[in-house]
Amino acid sequence: MNKPLSLIAATCLVIVVSFIGPFCPRVVEANVRVREPRKEALAIDSKALESWLNPFFAEEMKKQHLPGIAFVLVKDGRVVLSKGYGWANVEQQIPVTPERTVFRIGSITKVFTAMALMQLADRKKITLQDEVNKYLDSPKVDQRYNEPVRFWHLLTHTAGFDQTGLGRQVPKPEERKSLAEFLEAQLIRVRPPGQVSCYDTYGITLAGYLIERISGFSYAAYLKQNVFAPLGMTRANVETPQTLLGDRAVGYGYQDGRFVPQPYEYYVTLPASSIDATAHDMAQWMIALLGNGRTKSGRFLSAAAARQIKEPQFTNYPGFPGFAYGFWEDLRNGQRAIHHGGDMLGFTTEMYLLPEHNLGFFVAYNRNQEAGGGPTNLRELLTEKLMNQWFPNHDSPKKHLAVAPLSIDTTVFAGKYANNLYCHTCFDGQGWGWGLTSLRSGGPGLLIGSRRWLAVEPLVFQEENGSRRIAFRADKSGEITHLIVGNTVHEKLGERLLTEVLGVGWQKRPMAPLTARVYRDTEQWKKAAAAYAAIIDQRPNDGRANYYLGFCWLNAGEAARALAAFARARELKQWPQFTAYYTAVALARKGNKEQALDALEEAINLGFSDHELLRRDANLNSLRDEPRFKALLKP
Repeated sequence: MNKPLSLIAATCLVIVVSFIGPFCPRVVEANVRVREPRKEALAIDSKALESWLNPFFAEEMKKQHLPGIAFVLVKDGRVVLSKGYGWANVEQQIPVTPERTVFRIGSITKVFTAMALMQLADRKKITLQDEVNKYLDSPKVDQRYNEPVRFWHLLTHTAGFDQTGLGRQVPKPEERKSLAEFLEAQLIRVRPPGQVSCYDTYGITLAGYLIERISGFSYAAYLKQNVFAPLGMTRANVETPQTLLGDRAVGYGYQDGRFVPQPYEYYVTLPASSIDATAHDMAQWMIALLGNGRTKSGRFLSAAAARQIKEPQFTNYPGFPGFAYGFWEDLRNGQRAIHHGGDMLGFTTEMYLLPEHNLGFFVAYNRNQEAGGGPTNLRELLTEKLMNQWFPNHDSPKKHLAVAPLSIDTTVFAGKYANNLYCHTCFDGQGWGWGLTSLRSGGPGLLIGSRRWLAVEPLVFQEENGSRRIAFRADKSGEITHLIVGNTVHEKLGERLLTEVLGVGWQKRPMAPLTARVYRDTEQWKKAAAAYAAIIDQRPNDGRANYYLGFCWLNAGEAARALAAFARARELKQWPQFTAYYTAVALARKGNKEQALDALEEAINLGFSDHELLRRDANLNSLRDEPRFKALLKP
């Protein structure tokens, strides 16, 4: 559930270095791009690796409450180490075995979809520069922008589709729409293709549908015949068949000291999420790709096509990690890697390849934080520790700047930025939400968020006393449009964004939900209130819109209007505890002390528990000497 704006607007979010997930891309603060990958020979001793992994996995399984792990590492065309740890099924005490245990690999599925599309290009069925509409009857991509969507946009997450987060799952497989039916309502364009990346569930699902259109096979059948079988992935499937259910790992959450089994998720977006495979299967895949398409039975792809998949194809800023076809790039310890992770209910996976060293590993474990039990970072920790062991001497930016920061005006960078992986066209409470990053100028050459950033180039900043970097993009007029954090893009909130997404004349469409959200999060309260009022004209029973209308009027100093909106939100049973709290704030501003105290007591009775906000909220200063208010502050 989205938290009310009051708790969001007060938070200045950190620009973090992390690997994230649902649907599960990584956010990595950028080091400078490696100029020349290290090509020194890297020898890996299987026994030494196992002797290190055994205690490492044992400790982390206990610490992070992980029931089972499968791990496989390949190098130079062979499996160096393949091992299972813990339980695939806790209740039945079935151990994890790399050859038998089937894991849900989640979003790593996207890499297989990209490879299948590359295979069609390799077989001269398409070219990557072809417009996708050439192969579509319905649905078709609309012609809103001059530049059409091409196949290479789908493979690099640059097609420009809105990531609504809607309609992806069904309770039962028989309720699943066809890919064509699903995409009919989901191919919503919000930016021209090829300009910036945005981790794209809908674009890769379209790629899967195009595979069906071009090949004449269903997506699942095409992969089974043209990918899994040639590679010797004997237990890999788009969703586990009945014959292998006994070997499928159970996905778990962790609550109250016990593992809690999770239901199997059925996705409509099969090409983005739904392959199940063993660690042994994944080893065959990694060996084939690292070996430039060669398998034991012959060539799966031409060497040129296999190399092309692994090569850099798009970056949002020079020197920052970008994308290969289907893969995310990682620039770490002086090396270039390509990788992808996956998160499903009860499952977490990671595949990490170092093409220059003909090396890759895959790890899967049957717990995921979405199912309860808190975050798990085994895959990130494993990657970090292995890379530090293999490449201890790295050439990332210096910890401390050798020269003074550039003395440039940083006020142009100040503002609020939203990670572009959010639903631009959804009403509040629907679809994927956004996370905000706030930056303010600290003077020439200095930006301040939750960290301090020093200008090292006109559009690049480095963390003070650190090595992480961020970058900015500007339009032709010099206006800052985007913040780049590793592979990810954050849109600067403002009217320029509204023009880009909603089109020229967006001012005549005040009910557009994005208009209200942009004005709300940039604290243009009266404009935001007008936008929410227009939404309510069209959707009078929208509880969230009424709540936010009240919140915007309250911040605009219009307490009476705020009270009217909050009263309607309460009728619609929208966030009753927060509605009651801000009703109390509005009443306190109007000088109605007794009514304000009544509303505060009601808020607490309804579950409002932010006592720190009660203590610091200046709007309640007129109540602080009241005995009833003091009683509310008691533990």
